[in-house]
Amino acid sequence: MGGVVQAADGSLYGTTALGGAHSLGTVFRTALGIVVTMHSFSGSPGEGANPTAKLVRGSDGNFYGTTVRGGAQNLGTAFKISALGSFTMLHSFSGSPGDGASPLAGLVRGSDGNFYGTTALGGEHYLGTAFKINSTGTLTTLHSFSASSGEGADPLAGLVQGSERCTRLAALLARALIRSLAWCKPVMAIFTARPRWVARTIWARSSRSLRQAV
Repeated sequence: MGGVVQAADGSLYGTTALGGAHSLGTVFRTALGIVVTMHSFSGSPGEGANPTAKLVRGSDGNFYGTTVRGGAQNLGTAFKISALGSFTMLHSFSGSPGDGASPLAGLVRGSDGNFYGTTALGGEHYLGTAFKINSTGTLTTLHSFSASSGEGADPLAGLVQGSERCTRLAALLARALIRSLAWCKPVMAIFTARPRWVARTIWARSSRSLRQAV
């Protein structure tokens, strides 16, 4: 369901939501048309079950993922597995109020080395969470969704890390626009008389402000 991720040696690693020795899903590797089952999930209480998301490769060479079920409370887990099949359950989700539950999506590796993800349920309002977890299993709930005005609930998809460059560019654009608006305020009185000239002039000053800011 979640797709595959390629390792440095060209092999592809992925998960299945069902099948395996316990019919609760697997982690597999495939290369040159040969599929090898690296791990069969056994479910609660000691292990996860039914992984539905793609794996992500860590800087340590291990692969990290989630299961939507299994674990101590049968509310899902986070795990890592080495390229040789050594498996470690990192976290067992416990649900409300301080922890998420049922992570449907996979993890994304942040530039800080931590992994970030979402849970569809759990959290303070039992409407899902956003969290981070490190390679040793220390998990921090970053946000509990509340479904209040202006906020969502039950995230089903994963996270993506934004570009710092894009964030900086957006700030520069906003600053250039503010400068232009401050400049053009005195000429608004003549806008109705010469709208095209005013528009061209504002655009020119905005572009110049942006170049100076960069």
